[in-house]
This record gives sequence, C-alpha cells and structure tokens, in this order.
Amino acid sequence: MSELVPLYEKSGTSEKPDIWFISGVMNIVSKIMEMVEHCREEVMIAVPQAGEEIVKQALPKLRQLHDKGIEITVLTSDNLDKESLQAISRVADVKVKEGLFGGGIISDKRYVVILLGPEISSSSSSEIVAIWADHSGLAGFAREYFEYLLRDAKEVK
Repeated sequence: MSELVPLYEKSGTSEKPDIWFISGVMNIVSKIMEMVEHCREEVMIAVPQAGEEIVKQALPKLRQLHDKGIEITVLTSDNLDKESLQAISRVADVKVKEGLFGGGIISDKRYVVILLGPEISSSSSSEIVAIWADHSGLAGFAREYFEYLLRDAKEVK
C-alpha cells in the first residue's frame, strides 16, 4: 500500500468539469448555440412546452447541423404547437411524449444542458433556467435517460 499510494497520487490530476447555472431564454439559447457549434456527431434534444421559444431561436442552427450530416433526435411535449413540431421534423427525427416536463440537450456524448422550466418550479416565475456542464459522466447519464424516454414516445407523422 505504501508503494501504490504515491504512484496513484502522481498518476494524474483530479477531474474538475465546468458546471454553470444559466437563466433567461437568450442566455440559454446562446450557451446552446455555442455548445452545438462544435458538435461533430449527434445532438439529442428534449423540449418541454416551456422550451418552445428556445426551439424557435435554435431552428436555424438545427438546419445547419442537419446539412452537415449531424444526427439530430428531438423528443418533445405533446403540447408543443403543430407549427413548431412541423418545422423541427424537417431537420430531425422527432418523437412526442405525453406529459414531458423539463428537458435538455446532449451534444456528442460530452456536453449537456438541462432545462428547468416553470412547470416544475414552486415559484410563480415564468422564467426558464438551465444547468450546463461539460462532464461526460453527466452527459452519459442524461443520454441514457433520454433514450429511456424515447422508448414510450410516439413517432411524428
């Protein structure tokens, strides 16, 4: 043990991922845009009804990602308006889930934004807040949960 502990301590530095708390639609959209700007493989997005405004703001970037061949999967609330739903389905594989609350985006299995909308808040505020992280473990957990939710979701026709 006395020989292994020094080797372990020398072997590397501890992990210190960035984790940010973001409030306001424009700030969240800005962080999401920055995150997907560097996306190379896939983007997975869960959009609650409270995230409609974010979808409208992000649609041009989603089109660019689609045109670059990046795989885009969107899971959305059954309360999302039909116009937004049709616009998203032109650039992504879209599924609808009844009662979806909260949401987020996962980019390349590494970056994650978790949306926390007013529908799960105990306050009367209608402001959307989010958590952003560059932690692959958190992104992996979010991805597994996203895939779990997709299993029960309905295809958009």
